[in-house]
Amino acid sequence: MADALPELGGLLRTGLSFEVILVSAVWQHLHPSHRPRAFRKLVSLLKPGGLQALTLRHGPAEPGRGMHPVSLGEIEGLARDHGLAVIRRADALDSLGRPEVSWTSVALRLPDDGTGALPLLRHVILNDQKQSSYKLGLLRALCRAADGAAGLAQPAGDAEVVLPLGLIALHWLRLYLPLVRAGLPQGPGNQGPDGLGFAGPGFRALLAGAVTAADLRIGSRLSGAAAQALHLALKEATKTIAVMPATYMTYPNGGPILPVERGRPGAAWAPC
Repeated sequence: MADALPELGGLLRTGLSFEVILVSAVWQHLHPSHRPRAFRKLVSLLKPGGLQALTLRHGPAEPGRGMHPVSLGEIEGLARDHGLAVIRRADALDSLGRPEVSWTSVALRLPDDGTGALPLLRHVILNDQKQSSYKLGLLRALCRAADGAAGLAQPAGDAEVVLPLGLIALHWLRLYLPLVRAGLPQGPGNQGPDGLGFAGPGFRALLAGAVTAADLRIGSRLSGAAAQALHLALKEATKTIAVMPATYMTYPNGGPILPVERGRPGAAWAPC
């Protein structure tokens, strides 16, 4: 397959993953500004427990070959950022006998948690197709739901469960309200509710105190203005979840990880 770093678009579309990836005498040809993205793409192709090996060329650049300086420290930093362990380093003289050229080989290991979930999470978090999609917010809301309301999940096959979308939206509100109230930016140039897709009239009413934090829980009974504010805020949150993170959180070879099925009110799909 003809492909090239840092894109690897064709290879990523195949959905393949590998136990070993060798990047030999390539790294010096990548501009330093392209290397973090290239490393991210390579990591996304590794299977759990997979090995990535790189050879780094040290020495003067050959005329007309577009070479850039490399260092072991750069690779070690990228490995730390992506959760890979450095398991071996080795220096060697140039096999062609060039005294001004030397090489460093480095082997990296992707941890295996036994479920294969780590590479998928890494892909979701680092995928750069859509930056402002609230994907981390959705992941946090799902974790809260799994921790505090696991009994509401309904099995749907061997690898999926069905979760009420309203449950995810409720945890979404509980997570974002204190952050927005404290003025903590949720994106570039953001402070407060302005610029947040889910911060409509309902969310702003909750922000103003229409419902107490203690009442944002399953089983609370509300009426009047409080019930209307919460109902509207939940609608705003579910719409944002459906059109943003649930749309842009995809598998490496395409297809939504968390498809929303609106035909049955209040349900969303999520993998086990």
